[in-house]
Amino acid sequence: MNITNQVFEQDRASLTIENSSIPVVNAIRRSMLCDIPMIAVSKVHITKNNTPMPDDMLSHRIGLIPIYIDTSIDLENVHLYIDKSGPCELYSDDISCTSDLIRIVKGVFICPLYNDQHIKLKGDIEIGTGKQHARFQRSVAPCYYMTHKGISTPECFCANTTLDTKCERCGKNKQPLDVQQRPIVYNLTFESIGGISTTDLLTQSIQVLMAKLQNMAITINQLEDID
Repeated sequence: MNITNQVFEQDRASLTIENSSIPVVNAIRRSMLCDIPMIAVSKVHITKNNTPMPDDMLSHRIGLIPIYIDTSIDLENVHLYIDKSGPCELYSDDISCTSDLIRIVKGVFICPLYNDQHIKLKGDIEIGTGKQHARFQRSVAPCYYMTHKGISTPECFCANTTLDTKCERCGKNKQPLDVQQRPIVYNLTFESIGGISTTDLLTQSIQVLMAKLQNMAITINQLEDID
C-alpha cells in the first residue's frame, strides 16, 4: 500500500491510496467511524422543559454537541448544566461544566425559547465509540471514490457502459481503453471532530485495524492447535 497526494489539515484531510483494494480501504473508513473513542453526553436528566421540543429530541441534540478533552480525567463527577429561560435562542454557549478541562464546541444551535419557556437539565459524560452511538464518532463523513491512476475526477465503473462515453446510470464518464489498463487508486477524504487531528485519527484507525487482525490471527492459530 502506498499513500500519495496527502493533504492533512487540522480538521479535514484527503489522500490517495495505491496498491490496495476495496475491502482494505473500506475497513479503514469503518474503523474511523466506529472504533476511535470519544467523550460525549450519554445521559440527560431534565428537571424542566416546557418548550415544544420533546425531552428525547432535546437529549439527542445535547448528546451530539462535540466535546473536547486534552487529558485523562475521572468523568464520573463531571457534569454539564443548562438553566435558561426565554425569550432567547439556546446555544451550546449556554452550557456550563463542572470541569475546566472539558471544552464544548461553541455556536451550536439547540432550540428557541419563547416567553415563559424554561429548560433546566444536567448531562452525564462518558467515553464510547461510534459503534455504540453516533454521538461518539470522531470522524465526519469518511468516504472514498475509485479512479484509474492519473485521473483526478470520479469516473464510471458500471459494468455494461460503453467505453469513452458518459454513463446514463451514474452520470460519469467511462474512460477509454488505454486508461482502463492503468491501476486503480482510492481517493479517501474525511473530517475529524472531538479535538483529534486528522493525522492522529488516521494513525489510530489503522492501529486499531491492525490489532483486530492480529487478534484474529491468534484466534485462528489457537483453533488450528485444537484440531
